[in-house]
Amino acid sequence: EPRVFLLSATPRVDKDGAIVGVICIGQDITSLRELELKKSQFAATVTHELRSPLHGIIGLSDNILLNDQLKQVHHSAQLMNN
Repeated sequence: EPRVFLLSATPRVDKDGAIVGVICIGQDITSLRELELKKSQFAATVTHELRSPLHGIIGLSDNILLNDQLKQVHHSAQLMNN
């Protein structure tokens, strides 16, 4: 199974400022990356599930707005559509 690492490197300098080495740190962030992916997928699913019914409601209210016979229904549809 592939792993994801966060690597960081900092130069080690002597008193004159010359680089004499490198300090490296590695951290396994595989679980954090998997959590980010799950969070993103969940947000996409929730967004889709919320938008699907709204499109139907907006479409129906558009149809009601086209039929101007019932003023109260027309007003309610305007409130839903805006």
